[in-house]
Amino acid sequence: MTMNTLYSLGSAGDALGTLLLAVIGMSFYAVLLMLSAWYARVTQWQPPAGNQNNDWILRQRIGISLGGIALIVCIAGASIWQVAWQVRLLTIFQAALLAAAGASDMQRFHLPLPITLLGAGLAVLTLFLAPVPPFYLFFGVVWVLVVIVLHALVSKGSMQLGDHIATVWIALAAPANGLLAIALGDAANVIFARIKGLKGRKVAAAGAWLLFATALTATPPYFLLFNGEAQTFLDNQSPQPVPLIDPTPGPFPRINRGVSAKKLTPNEVITATLLLTLANDAGDHTASVAFVDTHAGRVKAAKEEASQVSGLAQLAHSIAPSSTLQITLSNLADALNTFDLEAIRNNSQQLADERVYLTGEIGKDGRTSRN
Repeated sequence: MTMNTLYSLGSAGDALGTLLLAVIGMSFYAVLLMLSAWYARVTQWQPPAGNQNNDWILRQRIGISLGGIALIVCIAGASIWQVAWQVRLLTIFQAALLAAAGASDMQRFHLPLPITLLGAGLAVLTLFLAPVPPFYLFFGVVWVLVVIVLHALVSKGSMQLGDHIATVWIALAAPANGLLAIALGDAANVIFARIKGLKGRKVAAAGAWLLFATALTATPPYFLLFNGEAQTFLDNQSPQPVPLIDPTPGPFPRINRGVSAKKLTPNEVITATLLLTLANDAGDHTASVAFVDTHAGRVKAAKEEASQVSGLAQLAHSIAPSSTLQITLSNLADALNTFDLEAIRNNSQQLADERVYLTGEIGKDGRTSRN
């Protein structure tokens, strides 16, 4: 019951969190658009031959608008599919870079080198920080090589180096969904070229790829999403809490399977009972925060309960200095004080594990006594 009520703590903050992500993402996107425009002026970029008569104002509006829409889709996906804020921010920064580069290509057939290099560097950094399975990296390497070769053959050499660099960047940013983004982008380019009668004229191929990649950056791999296995993948990708319980927590050694149960001494029974009481009290204090109606009220209540849980941590340390319960309670108090929802959930789960362990130790002693 405690964990169920704790998960409801995040519901009121979801809308605010999504709004904050939108503000951060769109602000970064605006800065990157200005950077790409400045870079085009500094490098004196000229559009490919045969495109000088385009309506550049219209292309600019379309490019910026499509980039913004794709970024909003990504922000919504991050709010739905991602929990950890560090993962959300990395995703949104990467999506803003992809959107800005895509918008620039749509506007003026230009992929700004600084944005491309920054995006590729961020993608590599994210791969190091996130526990991405080797299979997905291998999958990304294979399809990016195949796609580059196919594009080079089909376009008969008209593909520019920047287009191939963009393909690699998309693969690094989205090892699985990048392939879908490029397929959708190619389909959109073909449809657009036929509708507009652009035979023999250059199309902003990489721009469409990058915009679709922007929209899909926060989405689980498409084949898992279609098979209903997305949540399992996300659970594996989410940062896992560091276990706080040692193999032999507190003064009570764990009993391995197949080993006869050791009867606790009277002092150990008293110690375990006291620790279990403290753990239950801490759970009640934490759960009470969820029953406050307003977000501001929950933040205030969490700070008040943090001092109570901190006091329980001190008591646990004085009762059993070697027990990990005092560490769990101390971490939970810190999480409540800062109203870190993810840390509150993780430490509450750890507290629940502590309670199960202590209850088992006390119950084991009763069974041993009866035997």
